[in-house]
Amino acid sequence: MNIFVASRMKNVVERKAVIDAVHRLGHTPIFIEAEQMRSGDDSRPLMDAMLARADAMIAVLDDHTGTSDPNLDGRTPLLYELTEFHRRAAHENAIEVFLRYDFQGNPDSASALKAVCTALPGVGERIRRYTDYDDLAVNAHKLIKERWDDVESVARPAEHLLLKWQGEDEPGRLGAITELLYTDFKLNILHASGTVLGRSATIVLSMTPWTEEPMNPDAIKEALWGELGGSGEVGGHLRPIHVETQAGPPPCSLFHFEIRVLDVPGVLNALCKALTMAGVGIDDLRQRPAGREHKRQSVVMMWLSPGPDNRQDPEHLYLRLESRLRNLVGVQSIVGRRLADPAAAAD
Repeated sequence: MNIFVASRMKNVVERKAVIDAVHRLGHTPIFIEAEQMRSGDDSRPLMDAMLARADAMIAVLDDHTGTSDPNLDGRTPLLYELTEFHRRAAHENAIEVFLRYDFQGNPDSASALKAVCTALPGVGERIRRYTDYDDLAVNAHKLIKERWDDVESVARPAEHLLLKWQGEDEPGRLGAITELLYTDFKLNILHASGTVLGRSATIVLSMTPWTEEPMNPDAIKEALWGELGGSGEVGGHLRPIHVETQAGPPPCSLFHFEIRVLDVPGVLNALCKALTMAGVGIDDLRQRPAGREHKRQSVVMMWLSPGPDNRQDPEHLYLRLESRLRNLVGVQSIVGRRLADPAAAAD
């Protein structure tokens, strides 16, 4: 179940308390985190897309509902989200509102209370109270468990988009890419991998849409060129952007290992050969220097999955793999774990 969490942007702690409760109880939280995404000409389409995806809403109010925005027909962002979702929802019980009260039992804002009761008469009459962060965290957890305890499975996407980018590194590069993908194309990034060596950077992203809009790889590629390669010295250092749609959901790794090894020639090669002999493939690999207390050592992090022809029991395969890697010459320490089953990890 998708639950939209609405609050004023300054209520970071309160919003996080509700989002965490939604997540812990097995539902999917939907929220807008960036201030600029709730004001200006571009805010309304994004808010509408998120509201259309939501099955229910939890709103948190404190001393007022915010500043009126002409792009939202003179409503504040919070009131716009409440009234628009109320208009679209099948019934008013899909909305729950928390309002902060002081310890004497008075609302922090009579105007906020009046605004909600006027805009949403049925909802306004059953506003829930909270006094502080801890109180809200407990009451939000109780509310979600009482109201929406029947957790629904989330279907895995039928396809995903794979993006590869190479170019000169500079601050804000990945931020510009993710901003474009999130706001303009409504894409949720499921996997991000990148590396920087000197001034050269490589970024790989896997993503799926979080709205009903179909993915358009050509439009995304053109927009990325316009954003990242339009003018100046940056454009002269770009290499082609590769964007493609791949059938099926992104792969889910079954094992994760973090291994501290001697930083000498041949150790990584030995790890890879051991994995090949065990019939296990590397989904992702990161190598970085170890802490300064470990001289001439580095840390290798690997996400692994059995090959398509590997029919071994996952539990037995993990134990054999851990033993084999632990006993390799050059391995100083190893921490591994079996991850959730791929089918369950998507729910």
